[in-house]
Amino acid sequence: MDKDSLFNKIKEFGLNTREEYMAEAFSRNIGLLTQAEQDKLANVRVAIPGMGGVGYEIDRK
Repeated sequence: MDKDSLFNKIKEFGLNTREEYMAEAFSRNIGLLTQAEQDKLANVRVAIPGMGGVGYEIDRK
């Protein structure tokens, strides 16, 4: 989905600005993270090593 299509889809939900979208999308995190911590994370890139299936082996016996 291109950026314009995504923005139009977000507008369908009544969210007209980036700030409105961010407030709605991450409001359920309050309690786990403070608003200040969420604001800081919104402006950085975070890498979480070990997420995914690399190196995972299922025992199929």
